[in-house]
Formats: sequence, structure tokens, C-alpha cells
Amino acid sequence: MANEVPSGSSNASATIGAIAALGMLAAPTAVSVANAQRGRAPRTAESAEVRCIGASADTGAAKETRPGTRKPARTPGLHAHPGDVEPAASRLAEGEMRAHYIDVGQGVATLYEFSCGVVLVDTGGEVNGVFDSDRALENYLDQFFLARPELSRTIDLLVLSHPHIDHAHGAPLVTSKYTVKNVVTDGLLKDPHGQSYSGSEQQQALEEWAKAHAKLETISTKKVPKGGKTDGVIDPIACAGQDPQIRVLWGASEEQPEGWSDAAFKDANNHSVALRVDFGKASFLTTGDLEVDAVRSVVALHGTSHALDADVWEVSHHGSANGTNQAILDAITPQIATLGTGDPARTTGGAFTAFAFGHPREDAVDLILGSLTRKRPDIHVLAATGQKEFESIDVNEALCATGWDGTVVITGRGDGTYSVQTER
Repeated sequence: MANEVPSGSSNASATIGAIAALGMLAAPTAVSVANAQRGRAPRTAESAEVRCIGASADTGAAKETRPGTRKPARTPGLHAHPGDVEPAASRLAEGEMRAHYIDVGQGVATLYEFSCGVVLVDTGGEVNGVFDSDRALENYLDQFFLARPELSRTIDLLVLSHPHIDHAHGAPLVTSKYTVKNVVTDGLLKDPHGQSYSGSEQQQALEEWAKAHAKLETISTKKVPKGGKTDGVIDPIACAGQDPQIRVLWGASEEQPEGWSDAAFKDANNHSVALRVDFGKASFLTTGDLEVDAVRSVVALHGTSHALDADVWEVSHHGSANGTNQAILDAITPQIATLGTGDPARTTGGAFTAFAFGHPREDAVDLILGSLTRKRPDIHVLAATGQKEFESIDVNEALCATGWDGTVVITGRGDGTYSVQTER
């Protein structure tokens, strides 16, 4: 993307509690991003660096984090009771929006915040003896709405990308604790053989609830034209000044698409609702858990329309080996990317953990890092070579992960500039 960040800009988004500013993205400078440890070839394209600043979880006082170091992982108990994790500052500056990539462990919950309302995409997450994603989500949303009382604890749009438990677990909590006006799902509850998915119960309950208490729209690929689909349910946000534009780019396929394997058609991941948010020149894209068969279809549908071309990408399928390929990276051309993963150092907790799944995979991480146009100082993190198999790697491009960084908040501005905040 061609959007530039002016040199010398200051971070316009203050922080409270344990969320720490990563600072404004600096003006681009010519750098080599060769990484000898991965054997990647040098890249000479101009990049911009994200200056990392850490924060004390006790005081919120900022302190610089030396490149090449990483704060120790928080204890499982603190993850399970994340009361010290609070949203970013209460007021958006004029011409700003925020995307909150909430740490719900192994899973996804993304809150898009605008001056006049919010959209929540997925609800997590990981629930076991050491982490409770429902509690993490509730605490975060409660603190968010305390900071934004004029929103009256109202979620204008709730999207469930697909009926897997790591995306749908918190849906009953959300509808019981907050006002939800509109609901979008893929409408998929069973596979072609009549078997339910791990989150079918939660998605079905949400759809039944929405029929009585909100507006419901289910998205099939037949409804999605080239360039995407929007209407009053998909985009209920109407803010004075800078008004966001929200579109869906994918949904459930009712018939097996050409070139898909039987296994791919059966997998709910490939029927995920993909959502794009445009805010002036800023752009955000989330593609659920789409895997390579569906990725090919999405790129084929939208490639020449530039609907996939976005600055900030929430990476498909938690950075798994089958969720990213070069074709989608070429279509998106992301500046910044995020991963919704659990802490890979949390080795207990059963099957639904980043450790058990092996997320994110090092091969996928390498592909993503090779395509990003923004940088961050080096951090040492864990990436998987297989299930329950991890090794330490260095990351210096603008890739953030909830499993590495905790909650990530990205402020987008109508002029196409961004700033990034992380919990740790």
C-alpha cells in the first residue's frame, strides 16, 4: 500500500492500565530486512519501523524495551484472570478508529471501535484450567464500555465468522451482557454429512436469539459479488464526519466450489465470513479461518477489484500452515498483520491451545514477514514447526500476535496512518 506515515508524528492515542504504546510508525527509510536465521533473501523496499515501548502491568508506567528482548510471559493465573488488561484511552481523536485484537487465548475476538459505535467479530476462545476466554472477553468489554459510557453497552454488529468453538464460545455471554442490534453469521450449522461443528450450538443459539431480539443476516457466497456486499445489517455504523464502510467478502458455500477437495468443503473454516473495514484511507481485513482452497476462491473472486488490498490483515486461521499463501499476501499487500493465538508457552490446557495446534507455524510466519512493509524492533518469540513443537525465532517486521504481545490495539486514521499498542 502507498500510504505513508508523516515523520515526527506523535502517538495520538493515550493508554491506560496495562496496555502499552508501541508508538507511531516512523517515516519509511531504506533498510534491508534480511534475516540470516531464517535464510530469507534481503529485501530493499522501503520500510517503516514501529518503536516498541513496554509498560508495567502494575503501574502502567512506560519504559523502553531494548530491541532483541522480550518481557517474560505472564503467569497462567494472570492470564486466567485478566482484570489488569484495560482498553485504550476513552476518547478517539477526530478522524480515528481502533481495532482491538483482544487476547482470548487460542481464538479470536476483534472489536472495531468508531466514534459512534462498535462492531465485534468473533467471541473467542480458549477455556480450560489455566485460561478463561469468556472472563477475559467480559472484563475487556466491561472496561471498554466504562470508558465509552455514551455507547450504552451496545454492540451495533456482532459477527460470528464460522461455527468453531474458538470463535463462537463467548456468543451467549455477549448477548446476555450487552445490547446487540445486528448479527451476521455464515448460517452454517452442519457439515455435508449432517455432523455439527464444535461451535454449532453457540451459533445456532445466537441465530435463534437474533431472530427475536435483533436483525440477522446469514452470508452465503452466492450473495457476495465481486468487490463485496454491504447493507444496513452488515454496515449499521453511521458516524458523523468520518463514516466507516463495512463489507463482507466471503461466506458459506452452498455447493462445493470447483477445485475444492471434499475435506475442504466439509471444513467450516473455508466458509468463514470475511470482513473488510474502510475508514478513509485506512483499511482493515479479517478472513476468519479460511484455508488455501477457499483462499484461492476468494482471490479469484475479488483479485482484480482490489477489495482484498488492505493495510492491516488479521491473518487467516491463527497463522496455521494452511491459512496463508503467497497469492493472498500479494492480493492484500499488508503493512501490518495480527495473529489471534494463545500463548505457545502455555503447554497445559488440553486440545484447544496454541501449543496443541502448533500455532502459529513458522513457515506461515516467514511468508507473512516477507510481505510486510512495516517493521518493529526485534523480539524473540515462539513459532511452531509442528503440533507441540516450537522453536525461538526473531521477528522485526510489523507482525503482532495475541500469544506473543497480549491484546493488540491498532489505531487507524482517515489519512491512512496507524499506531500500534500492545499489552506487553
